[in-house]
Amino acid sequence: MTTTQYIADPMLTGISLAYTNNQYIADLIFKSVPVATESFKYKKYLKSMNLQLPETLVGETGEPNKVKFAHEKITASVDGHALIDEVSEVSNKEAAAENENLMISSTKFLTNVFLGAREKRIADLLQDTNTYSGNYQSLTSGQKFTNANVDAFGIVDDAAQKVWFKPNVMIGGRAAINALRRNPYVVKAANRNSGDSGKATLQDLKDIFELDNIFVGNSVANLAKLGQTANFVNTWGNDIILAYIAPEASLNNEITFGVTAKLGQREVSTFFNGRNGVRGVHEIKIAEQNKDIIVAPDCGYLIKGVC
Repeated sequence: MTTTQYIADPMLTGISLAYTNNQYIADLIFKSVPVATESFKYKKYLKSMNLQLPETLVGETGEPNKVKFAHEKITASVDGHALIDEVSEVSNKEAAAENENLMISSTKFLTNVFLGAREKRIADLLQDTNTYSGNYQSLTSGQKFTNANVDAFGIVDDAAQKVWFKPNVMIGGRAAINALRRNPYVVKAANRNSGDSGKATLQDLKDIFELDNIFVGNSVANLAKLGQTANFVNTWGNDIILAYIAPEASLNNEITFGVTAKLGQREVSTFFNGRNGVRGVHEIKIAEQNKDIIVAPDCGYLIKGVC
């Protein structure tokens, strides 16, 4: 049995690592934390295990009480993710004659699809009520932010009070964030007017909810399998998430909503298959190993179905 040997390509790897798509927000939400092995341990923090008030009074020669954040020690493993594209040598030579490099084009295409798949994984995780230790609210049809009689400002402000550490980021799809920005109660709070018209800016939302960042997801995913009718959905749905994301990411000594544990870096490798096609086929493979971790579920709050 012949084993296919892919060879890492530093140039294509560099192109992939430098590639960005501003429609994707996953990497802005979950910072990457390096791990040394496929299996690793991390600390999971729960509000119920903390916030006790110890006795602080101590005598002249007494020993003070010792305190620390209680946590669970969790063992996890990184997941492998990979995709392959093919470029025939015939097409490769034809493109080269036109000063086009199909290997580079393929790398960019693969990277965009790869990042889109990661975006969907993070969005699914953050839209899952099981992620939040009960910190969520599902709005009824009469509570949608598109209803002018619904106090969206009050709903979001009340939700923020239930996050363990004061939330510093808001996350949502474009439709959800726009519904919040147009809600009369939010417009009124932002502009100090009747709220009958206008639209709050993202900066307004930062100011009235005391946030550092608002991450708006604009990506669309086709959920149909190959050969099926296209089924396009907004990756970030109609939900809004409030979360505390620590400035420094860590698996062991920092309370934060979530991080991505990463083993090594994304790599692009190639293999020339001379058997297929007229002159052979170049295979381009993109791969990485990581795991999305919820470190402190109480540091997030999910408002489902805002529009």
